[in-house]
Order: sequence, then C-alpha cells, then structure tokens
Amino acid sequence: MRGISLPVNLAVVVVVVVLILLVLIFVLVTYSKGNPNFEALYRLGCLKLITSCSKSTSEIHIDSGDNSYTLSEICSNIGLGEDDCKKGCGC
Repeated sequence: MRGISLPVNLAVVVVVVVLILLVLIFVLVTYSKGNPNFEALYRLGCLKLITSCSKSTSEIHIDSGDNSYTLSEICSNIGLGEDDCKKGCGC
C-alpha cells in the first residue's frame, strides 16, 4: 500500500507546483502591463524627437499597450526635466 501512495503524493505535489507557477506567470504579466518600462519608452521617444529637435517633449506621443504617454510625462517619470530630457536624446 505504501508504494502506491508515493506516486499519488508526488502527482499532487507536481500539480500544486504547476498551479503556483501559472499564478506567478499571470501576476508577472499583469504587473508588467500595468507598469510600463519608462526607460524603454524614453529611448523610443528619443528616436521620434531626434528627427525634429525643435519640437517640445509634450508634442511627442508614445503608445504603450492601452496607454499613450507624452515624452514629457515619460521624462518626468524617470526624473528628467525638459532640458535634460532633450539633451539626453541628443538635441
């Protein structure tokens, strides 16, 4: 009898571990959608700004999933002012 219970216990443990991993993946995906990577958005915004440095950072719009941000908003999220933001982009 004891030999039969070990595979059953092992199967239960495997199922529980798989369920925990699925929950963790779901949480990470949900978290990443809610919190955009502002450093990556800044680099993308710089690519748009570099072609027209005379524009204000509030005129450059970047789409991220369901949200849209201006380069000005992105820079403020990473702690840059308007001038530093443009300088960091090479303008």
